[in-house]
Formats: sequence, structure tokens, C-alpha cells
Amino acid sequence: MRNFIFLLVVSIVTADKSDVKFRIDCWPEPGPNKANCESRGCTNDHLSNNTGPPNTPSCFMPREQMGYSATRVRDGEWKLTKNKGLANPWGGGDLPSLKFSYNDVGDSVINVRIEDNLKRLETGDLLNLPRATQSTIERLIVDVRDTSDPFSFQVKREDGQSIFDTSPGGLIFSDKFIQLAVQLPSSRMFGWGENVHPHLKHDFTRYTKWGMFARDEGPDSHVEGSGYTLKFNTKNLYGVHPFYMVIENDGAAHGVLYLNSNSQDVITVPAPGYVYRTIGGILDIYLFPGPSPAEVIQQYTAFVGRSFLPPYWALGFQLCRYGYKSLDDMKSRVDAVRGYKIPFDVAYSDIDYMDRSKDFTIGANWAGFGDYVKQLHDWGMHNILIFDPSIEVDYDTFQRAIDKNASFLEWERPDEVPHDIQDLYPLVKNTKILLSVVWPDKHVAFPDFLDPQKETSEWWTDEFRRFHDQIAFDGAWIDMNEPAAFGTNELNPFYFDNDNHPNLKPLSCPLTGPDSEWDAPPYKTQAVYNFGKGAYLAVKTVCMRAMCGRGSVRQYDVHSLYGWSESRVTADAMRAATGKRGVVISRSTFPSSGRFGGHWLGDNTATWDDLRSAVIGVMEFNLFGIPYVGNHNTDDGMDQDPAVWESVAVATRNANQFRYEYLPYLYSLHYRASLYGDTVIRPLFFDFGSDMKTLEIDEQFMWGPSILVTPVLKENASTMQGYIPQVPGVSFYSLYSPDASLSDFSYGKKVASGIANFPALTTYNEPTLVRSGSIIPRQASAVTTVAARKGNLNLLIVPGEDTDRSATGELYWDDGDSIVEDIHTSFTKTSFNFSMTSTASTLTMTVAPVEGVTNPSLEFFEIFSYPTAVDFKKFTMNGETLSIDSQAAPAPTPAEQAAMDRWAADTLGVAAAAAVAAAASAAPGHETDAYARAAVVLRAASDAASRALQSGRAAAAAAAAAAVAPAAHLAGPPPCSIDRDVLLGKRRMDVREGPKEEHGIAKEDQEGNDGETVS
Repeated sequence: MRNFIFLLVVSIVTADKSDVKFRIDCWPEPGPNKANCESRGCTNDHLSNNTGPPNTPSCFMPREQMGYSATRVRDGEWKLTKNKGLANPWGGGDLPSLKFSYNDVGDSVINVRIEDNLKRLETGDLLNLPRATQSTIERLIVDVRDTSDPFSFQVKREDGQSIFDTSPGGLIFSDKFIQLAVQLPSSRMFGWGENVHPHLKHDFTRYTKWGMFARDEGPDSHVEGSGYTLKFNTKNLYGVHPFYMVIENDGAAHGVLYLNSNSQDVITVPAPGYVYRTIGGILDIYLFPGPSPAEVIQQYTAFVGRSFLPPYWALGFQLCRYGYKSLDDMKSRVDAVRGYKIPFDVAYSDIDYMDRSKDFTIGANWAGFGDYVKQLHDWGMHNILIFDPSIEVDYDTFQRAIDKNASFLEWERPDEVPHDIQDLYPLVKNTKILLSVVWPDKHVAFPDFLDPQKETSEWWTDEFRRFHDQIAFDGAWIDMNEPAAFGTNELNPFYFDNDNHPNLKPLSCPLTGPDSEWDAPPYKTQAVYNFGKGAYLAVKTVCMRAMCGRGSVRQYDVHSLYGWSESRVTADAMRAATGKRGVVISRSTFPSSGRFGGHWLGDNTATWDDLRSAVIGVMEFNLFGIPYVGNHNTDDGMDQDPAVWESVAVATRNANQFRYEYLPYLYSLHYRASLYGDTVIRPLFFDFGSDMKTLEIDEQFMWGPSILVTPVLKENASTMQGYIPQVPGVSFYSLYSPDASLSDFSYGKKVASGIANFPALTTYNEPTLVRSGSIIPRQASAVTTVAARKGNLNLLIVPGEDTDRSATGELYWDDGDSIVEDIHTSFTKTSFNFSMTSTASTLTMTVAPVEGVTNPSLEFFEIFSYPTAVDFKKFTMNGETLSIDSQAAPAPTPAEQAAMDRWAADTLGVAAAAAVAAAASAAPGHETDAYARAAVVLRAASDAASRALQSGRAAAAAAAAAAVAPAAHLAGPPPCSIDRDVLLGKRRMDVREGPKEEHGIAKEDQEGNDGETVS
């Protein structure tokens, strides 16, 4: 640990209390007026005629005088004493004495804490976070202003730049209300969740209140109006992520995590700044210095835990809906999609498959479901089943839970138990188990996934094993895990009007009287205020006074951890049941949920607004350390799979074929996320932050560092406007194939930087570009990932703009489905490096092999913007000359002619050439034989396509044939002759052995092709 740095500052920083850009709302409830405002000791100042920022509070706190004085105890620790300023306006008084401290976590993270002297819940104690750190040259300094009243502190960079400043005042710390106001160094803030944000970057032109409390609340993406009339939904959704990132004015980035699981609010203020509030726990704050956005997320995920590695098949196309009437209904839709030859990997099954919505059961209309899943497997497909945490209390699954001493959420005292409900069920009659209503026909109980004795997780795992013996499912979709409950405290719940659900008496939580302190706290947070009159914390969920952790913690404190805890237990259960990696997809998430599974963005209404907000949501969850993100059809909606409309089926097939072709690249991105904390889908500013315009872009995204996607987000659009970053030394080339007449964007064409209007018809893939300096591993598309993985590899090489035209890339490869015990030793990594001089081009492939993992063979590679033709006679590999038959190609076949016509319009001197295969499993001494089994395609996109077009047609046709032809069969060891119809070339290539890469593997395991270079 480094020495603490603290600064004493004697000046007092104050601001005009009427400053309309930093008001702390004192009446978040509906209907503020002068009388009720002043009754709380606050200031009433209503701004007329829209003279302040939109939503400016008219009732606000005298923040400059509020807080604590500080007395230094030792290095890094101060005693705080409540001053004479305003105390908690919601009553109960501020705690008289607190402890303020800060500490280093490793060599990159600062932890700041404000806590009382009593033991309160610390969320971090339950999460078992890795708390690892990542080395960085950046250091943060805590500047404590302990001579001012109220005390404040700043966190600064070593150059003096403040990144976290509490000098605005307003600190409150009472038993059930904690508040901290923070001035930000810039208005470029991203994160906080889970909410539907209209934009990726928060809007500091107005005051906006966001709640963070897990709730069964679907996303509402509708936005209307502007300025003072702007309306959008700020409700809290399924999960909680109190983490944000700020891009400072000089481009440096930092991140902040509030580790708290109580109901929380963040109110953004135009200063720019924010007011953070929570109703329990402590202020346990972690700051990550960056300084790049990528480093912030790497540091954050090192601390909370890296994301799980999904199986390869889980990156394929997936079909999901709620509302199948029977197994035959599901089969018909799966068959319809397969009938269009759409690449398709995963068929989901919602609660429709269950017997009256009971977990681990099969309904009468789903007889033969197990055999059908076997059929899916025979097709190379997979199945993911839904599981809810609400367990009906009168069938064998619950009986086994009781027999195994599993724990469930329960009432604190026996006298709280409502016996008019409890006594209906013999298995719970003499227990404190809390009962509620969800989908099943009888009352349900909620497993206590925080059970410290593990009986609950053991029972859950056993149920998964038992059910997997009936249906060999491959993944678990865990829904309703906020947890959701129907009709809590309602006199007429929605299901009373549903003929398919009995009129069960709902759960009732005490909202008045001595037992109401947890369900009706003084400050109720936006999770209540934003839900209208009569709302309460237990809306759509269970009582906050319920106990879990086998009675050790209260739901009030850990409610938002329920989905996290179920994900952790279910991930273990899946591996135990299937013996494979599997996948868990959770609706409710919390920091570090990414260690155990992915997330879907909820039950939206399939509007264009939803599609746009999904792009923002996917990028946000990558910031939250959950890169495996997707999106779902309601039970009463029409079928919406692509086979319903032929045009949609064709468009989906085109899009999926592109996706499947690039799955080796996507899988490698997920490997990097699991290894290093990289993002998979990310905003453009992650890679092009020097172009300030990218900070405003949230309708485009980067697929890793190399591929820029401009999705079509508007109905009936035939063009889509996008922005190509303007960064020195970076160019982009088209990867999609519009009509030949739209030659500015044809495949392989260099695209000008700046604003572009992309053609975006459904007959081809959405606008997709590749960045110069990239090498992308690819495979031919197939109808499933299982089939695609059997094919050979190919490389797309896009030379850089530097003097040696360098490009790099990498491939992470394993069997795609085995359980990963150690992420650092589970894969073969192949690094690709390309460079070009005036006389030669060099491609080096460095393989770090792992026992039991076989790389696919390299069939061909493709080079964009290659400047000249290729000399057939000057190919070498490992110093040996390769003999290539260079006679002219015969007249093209009709298929070759069609392919030629597609490419010839923007291609000059296109050639196919020569020699390399990535056969890492080749026996020692036969590396050259194995590597020679390949085709190398060199295709140059040219701005002078009109010149000598006819002379290039034969070569173009041959290139087209080479791209789809099987690899040549070798007659013997090199030098060898390669079939001219597959391999043609017109440029000198030099081959030499590349450097070995240890990568943690013992030398004796590195036999084979661990370094091959083609030039």
C-alpha cells in the first residue's frame, strides 16, 4: 500500500443557495407547496415562466450549511460530528457521530467510506467479490477539507484534476436515509441503472430523478416532446447498477461504484453533478482511475469479477416467445424458421411448457418434449428453458425442499404469519415461510438463495439434475427474480380478472403500525414516488420486512440481490446438471452478476423506440460487466419470428449469415471480456475518443475494436445516417453489399470519414464497416454453429495506414462447450500480424497451443486495399519455395461469372494466391505439409475499377471460386503443386518462422505450429 496523501484546506467553499443548477430536492413526493416545504426546514422558490432548467425543484435544501464537521484520528481516518445545519427532512435525526476513511485497494482503486459506529449491513460482505485490481500509472489523491464546516472531500488526479467533489454540501446520514451531493468534472456521464435511458450520455440540461430498486417493471422506451415538454419514463426496472463513468474535459475517464443494495436514487443536476440517496447500509464508494474508458471497465470488472464465458452455440441466433399453446405449436415455428435456411441455434421455452406454471414439470400439451430436445441436438441446435424462483408449496419439488431443510424467505416472527393462507397447505402450516402469488395455481414460496448453510443451493441443484434427466436442456433462463409477486397489498389484483388464474388472496405487508418501518420508511425513494399515489416498496414484489439468509438479513437491505443470488446458485446447478458450460440468463442483475450469466433487457413491446433503447441498453450492460445481453414476445401477441413474413425471413437469413461468418471474432471478444474485462459491444468513444463527436453517438456501436455497426432504427428507412470517426491514421472499409449501383459502399470499398448516409435496404446486411489495421478471423456461415465450427478458418486482413501497412488480430479457440475451470489455460490463442513493404508482404501467425484444443485449418485470407498484382514464383514458407501453377484460368462457369460480376465493379487486379494452413495440431516435422493445405485469397478494393476491368475479370472469377472452393489436396511434401483453380497469385510472399509465445503453457506442450509466417 502506498503512503496516504491528504491535504488540509482552510477556505470554505460556498455557493448561492438559490443556484438553480444545483438544488437538492426536499419534496420529491407529489404536490410540493410553500407550507409543506418550509415545514421540513427547506427553502421554497418556485421559478415562473420556465426560467430555470427543466424540472428545477421549487422546494430545496439549504445544502451549504448541512453536514458534519471533521476531526482527524489518524492517517486516512476522521471522526465526523453532526453540525448545526439542517438534519434529515424526513425525520429521525442524523446520526451524531460517523467515521470517514479512505484506503487503497491494490494499486489502482480508492475506497472511500462513511459509516456509523454500529454494525450495519455491508453489501460487499455478501458478494464475495474478487476485489482484484489492475496496474495503472494513474494515482488518485483524497483531499480532505477538515477545517471547513461542513467538512467535504475531493478525489483528484495527481495533476490536480478533481473527479469527485462533495463541496456542494448536503451530507445526511440517518438510520434510513443517507444523502451525498457530488460535483462532477464534466457533463459526460454514462451508466447508472437499470433504467431506460433516452440517450447513452446523461442529460445535464435538466434535473432528472432515477430510481434503482429491482422490480418487475417492463421497459417503456417512448419519448415525446422536447425541452420543458420532454417526457420519458424514469422508472426503476429489473436490476440495480450503481456504477457510472465520466469522460473528463481532457478526455481522461474514471468510474465510480456505490456498493449498496438498499433502494437508491440518483438525481442528476445541471451543475453538472448529482445527488445520491439510499435508505440503508453505508456509503461504500470505489473509484477507478482509468484513464481510458476501456481501462475503467477493466479495473471495474477486475474488482467485481470478470464476465462468464458463454458457450459458442450461445452466440448463435435464438428464438424466444411466451405463448406457445403446445409442443406442436413450438415445433411448427421452429420448423418454419429452419425452412428458410436461416442460421438458427437456440429454441427457448417459456412457462408454457410447465404443468400449470410449476417449475420442474411438463404440461400435458408438451408430452414428448424430452425427445424433441434430443431432435434439436441432432440438428446441432440447443434448448434453453425458463425457471421461476416461485415454488408452489404443495407438490413434490417443494416436498423435497422441506425434506432437505432448504430455506425460504420468511416472516420474522410467528405472530406475523397470516394463517388464513398458511393453513391451506400442510407443508407450510407450522412454518414462518412467506407465501405470495405468482403464475402457479396455488400460493408460492421463494427460495432463500443467500442461505449460508448451502442446503438451499444443494436442493436447487438436485432439482436441476432430476429435470435434466427428463429434458436435456442446455441453458437456464431465470425470470421473475426481483423477486416478482402478484397483487401485493392490492384488494383487486389483475389476476382476479384472468380466467386462467385462481383468485388467490395476495400477500399483505404492514404499511402502518409498529411493523411498518421496513415497508413504509420515512423516505420511500423514487421506487415509490415514481409509481404514483398509494405506491409502496413492495409493489409487485414481497414484503421488505421479510427475512432471508436463514434469518440473518432483512429483505429491506438485500432485496435487489435476489436475482444476483439466484444467478450464482443456478450457474453451479447448470454445470452440475449438464456437465457442460451452459448458459444462465437472468432478468434481475447487480454488480458482479456477469460472473454467473447474462441478461436480457426485459419484456418490451417490439416498437422502433424499443429497438433504439435496446442498442443503448446493450452498451450500458457492457459497461456494467455483463457483455452477454439480448432482448422477448408476450403470450397474447402474434407470432413474430422471421418466418411469419418472407421478406423478414430473407433479411434475417442475410443478417445471420454475416453474423455466423464472424462468430470466431465475436467468440474471441467474449474470451477477452472474460480474461481482461474488455467490452464486446461498446460506444464509439471507447476507440475514437480523440474525436469528440463520438461522445454523443448512441445509435451506432463498435463490435470489439474493429467492426463499426450502424443499425437501422427507423421504420421504413431506406437509408441510415451514420458517423465515421475522423481520427488520423484510421480508415474504414465496407463489409456489407448493397446494390452494385451504390458503389460508394460496396464490399471492400474505403468509406470516407464524417457523416455518411448509408443505403439500408432489407435485401442485404445493415451498414457494417471494418477498421484499418485489423485482422478478423472468420468461418463460412452454416445453419448452426455446430456445423459452422466444422469448417475451415479464413482471415480478413485490412492493412493499416502506417508506413508498413501493419494489421493485427487474434483468435481464441476451444471446444466451445466444456466447463472452463481456469479461463487462463482453457484455450489456444493464435496471434496474427501483417506488414507490407515495397517488395514483400508478411503474415505471421503465432500459435500458443493447449493440449486437447485443435484449431481449425486456415483455408484462405482476403486483403483489402492491396496495391499490386502478385508474383506466383516468389511464394515461400519457412524459407522454402512453394511451386504454384500460374497458367491462365479457363473461362468462368456461370456461377463463377456471377461471383465475378459482384466483385469486379470495384476490384482491380484481384488475385487469388498461395499457401498457408493453421493446423496447430500437426505432428512434429510435418508442419509445412499441414500449413500448405490452404488457399490464400488476395482481393484489392480499388478506386480505379474502371481501368483495365476486362483484363481483371478472369482473376476476379478465380478469386470468387477460391473463396468457396475446398482446400487443395497435396501430392506430397513441399515443394508442392497446388491446383490452379483454387490457388492463384501475383505477388511475392516470404515465409519464415515467427516467435514462440509461452502464454503460461509448458514448453513441452508447445510442439507443432507455434510460429508460421507467410510473405
